[in-house]
Amino acid sequence: MAVRSEEDNVESLKPFFYPGSVAVIGASREEASIGHRLLESLQGSRFTGAIIPVNPHATEIAGLRTFPSLRDIPSQVDLAVIAVPAGLVLSIIEDCAAKQIPAAILITAGFAETGGFGTSLEQQLREKVRRCGIRLIGPNCFGLMNLDPAISLNATYTPIVPPTGRVALASESGGLGLAVIMAARRVNLGLSSFVSVGGSDRSPNELPETNRSSS
Repeated sequence: MAVRSEEDNVESLKPFFYPGSVAVIGASREEASIGHRLLESLQGSRFTGAIIPVNPHATEIAGLRTFPSLRDIPSQVDLAVIAVPAGLVLSIIEDCAAKQIPAAILITAGFAETGGFGTSLEQQLREKVRRCGIRLIGPNCFGLMNLDPAISLNATYTPIVPPTGRVALASESGGLGLAVIMAARRVNLGLSSFVSVGGSDRSPNELPETNRSSS
């Protein structure tokens, strides 16, 4: 039973590291925005799967067909990368559940690290993803990389990609994770994968804010 449980846990993580399609909710034309930088990173890494921007105010971003919501996407989505204001996140998670998306990366800040309402919002988020059976990384995280050439996934908001190697890295701090990635690139240290797990014990100003508006 323990072996089966471990195998199930590993299987549930595959949509993060080997997705056939990634939807970026909060994709934007604004070059300085997190949503735009996420698209640039995915395209720049030559991700082998489908990249699907989601923005209710656009039909095309970065040369990609754009959909107004997750529910409007006709094909299967394996991984949702969410970069919208905190107040919209719960409704996006509901869309993920309706679309049967198994995994989501929540870049957005503004949860328990802000105290007060943010703490309550994060508790609601936890309850909702558990109820919906969605695996979640975040909130307030930097993203994820899988440098396996078979997938070439950079779902972070930096275009900096280190060489491919055998070292995997998980970091709670997005700032530290970015520093390690930059150092690995500089000294030619190969990484196999990187995950910013996010968390609530840092200042909301440690990482850039997500899009306040999408256009």
